[in-house]
Amino acid sequence: LKTYLQATMNEGRLNGLALETINKDELEYENIKKEILNAFITKSLRRMKVTNWTQ
Repeated sequence: LKTYLQATMNEGRLNGLALETINKDELEYENIKKEILNAFITKSLRRMKVTNWTQ
């Protein structure tokens, strides 16, 4: 019984750590996507201002 409890407790902790790592990676990916989109939008807006100014 003692060995079983130790094994299941360790397994639960490892599962928790794995989920925490996955969530961290997903958050970093979302932040990178937002940065790329913001950079693209900013550059697109600048281009629009320049093209509108020349017309």
